[in-house]
Amino acid sequence: MIHPLFSEKCPVQALEIHLQPILSPAGNRLFGYESLLRGVDSHGKYIAPLTLFSAMKTPEQRLALDREARVLAVKAFEPYWNENPKLVLFVNFESSLVEVFSPEQHSLFDGLLGHYGIPFSN
Repeated sequence: MIHPLFSEKCPVQALEIHLQPILSPAGNRLFGYESLLRGVDSHGKYIAPLTLFSAMKTPEQRLALDREARVLAVKAFEPYWNENPKLVLFVNFESSLVEVFSPEQHSLFDGLLGHYGIPFSN
């Protein structure tokens, strides 16, 4: 089944977030995670973010994909943050899509982190 944001031209089955550990060089300890978005096709092969975003033909579609990626990133990060609230999450996002949302939309900047109890400073 194709993910609702995609079509037969880019048959993405699922979106996944992989968390890349970021180590502190000074303290040789885990500092945080960078979230990496990947699509998954029907054969289980990964699809790069550039391909995913290129499949989005309108700004609204790119915004929807960007929002979903941010939600998945924070969800994936939450268990690690619950174990260690000093950890930081690095999130890549489509810079052309930066805007202000309402808290009901659970965007990264207005409500998403708060929804999971993670301070913006993380």
